Amino acid sequence: MPVKLTDINIAKQSAKRLLKAFKLAKAHSKMLLTPITTTMKLSDAQEATAKMLGYPDWHNLHMATSNRIYHDNEVDEVMPEQVQIDRLHEQIKVLSSLIDCKETKLFGGNSGSEHVASEIVCIARVSAKNYQAQELVETYGTKCELRYIEQFGHWSFTESHRSSYLPYNDVYEMWRYGQMTNEDILNEAESMLKTAPESVGAIWLYFCAIIDSPEHIKEQESRVVYLHEEAMSWFPLDFDSVEDVAISWTDHDSRDFLRVVSMLGYALYVLKQYGRAKMWLDRLTRMTDRFSDYTQPVIDDLNKKKPTGRVRLEDTQ
Repeated sequence: MPVKLTDINIAKQSAKRLLKAFKLAKAHSKMLLTPITTTMKLSDAQEATAKMLGYPDWHNLHMATSNRIYHDNEVDEVMPEQVQIDRLHEQIKVLSSLIDCKETKLFGGNSGSEHVASEIVCIARVSAKNYQAQELVETYGTKCELRYIEQFGHWSFTESHRSSYLPYNDVYEMWRYGQMTNEDILNEAESMLKTAPESVGAIWLYFCAIIDSPEHIKEQESRVVYLHEEAMSWFPLDFDSVEDVAISWTDHDSRDFLRVVSMLGYALYVLKQYGRAKMWLDRLTRMTDRFSDYTQPVIDDLNKKKPTGRVRLEDTQ
């Protein structure tokens, strides 16, 4: 059944998101076993969007909105959870039929195109007016999340599909071996954060560039505070009341997340935002002892009645 829309501009924005997500996925796929061989222009994205919304083509979608056939928008934000999930599954089928990957029958039985399509669909959310609306379900396309995995009995961090497409590990290796300066990786991190504001890898790169310099941290205060707000959205609301929140360092998906928490806590300490700094470092201590040698002197200062704010990373090494 077609998704009812009263304004073609909603679909136009969805097509732009779809094209952007497709290009991001295609660039990433070149490094994998499933390179995308399909090309896509804006007109192709519009046709694909129309089909994913349940219309034969873009012309029919445009006519439906122009003729005011529908009186209300039935975008995902106002629909029940199961309707949203059913739409996503149908959109994955449609998109996977429109894109081709070099290899198939990977990923536990799914074709390469189905796997890639599922990630693109979750990023683009073509049947939503606001793809970041809180009412949406299955938001792992554009949101990172710390959650308890009941099947394995432990906590784990999951980065968004959009974030996982970014080449931050390559950038870090180049910086680590002296092929990039701090300014270079700061620029790279800023560019990545424009594409995926939630990217834990890009945030990690950003902190790598500034963390050794209190002056740079102070210059970047507004950005640090913004990243504090972003990182807060990764945690479940009841996290601080849960007794056991340990995260294993062997969980590779969680390492960058733990690094970011440690750096964020220290940066806020340097900015003399002691309440926030203490919250992050207390959370870090509960999740892992991996950083205790570096963070304990800062925590000791934070536990004083009047913190000095003078502990520096070089003093803890």
